[in-house]
Amino acid sequence: MMIRPSSWAARRIATTLLNLGVNRYKRGDLPKIPLTLEDSLALLQADEPLLELLTHEGVQTFIVDKQYEIAKAKASVADYGTPEWYSRVDSWERA
Repeated sequence: MMIRPSSWAARRIATTLLNLGVNRYKRGDLPKIPLTLEDSLALLQADEPLLELLTHEGVQTFIVDKQYEIAKAKASVADYGTPEWYSRVDSWERA
């Protein structure tokens, strides 16, 4: 039995789950996936239906936590955001 999503956000989540095996970088008809945590957080903050579904308070707690991680990374690593940054794991990430 298939459950029919009743809201736009629920349909969007269901569509995403159905496309998990799809290489979204190679498909031009799908929305682009954000490449950085900063871009992801900005999109999350702008997605009002998803905020309603997940609750504003829960999402805000998550966003504050991730912004702290970004600030910690920027303070610890001079080349934050460069291609080299994305291909390694630093000691602060293991802590």
